[in-house]
Amino acid sequence: MKQRFRLYRHSASGRFYSHDSVTGKQESLGTTDRSEAVRLLHSKNEADRQPAINLQIARAYLAAGDQAIMTRTWEAVLSAQKPIHMQLRIRKDSADWCGDAIEVGGVGCFRIGQEDGEVCALC
Repeated sequence: MKQRFRLYRHSASGRFYSHDSVTGKQESLGTTDRSEAVRLLHSKNEADRQPAINLQIARAYLAAGDQAIMTRTWEAVLSAQKPIHMQLRIRKDSADWCGDAIEVGGVGCFRIGQEDGEVCALC
């Protein structure tokens, strides 16, 4: 089977590039190390050959880095971000921020700077 991406090296800069044989697009791989460039090129060709397995590979990489990633919900993410949002100096009556999180799996609408228990005017 013919590979979609080919590897070449630019003589002036020494950087490695990939050439897409379907679109003709050339993209820098961002490295001058041949072994790293070959590894990146193989991953591009593998992704083209088996697109269905990419999601499973991504999940495996994420799970290796963070064990709780598979069970974490948006509610946990938003509650972890709340202290950061509270530090921002934004007017309390700013309706622009309303609706950042709209009723998704038990997480209600919130507004930056909103006090606990305060109901959003648009909800």
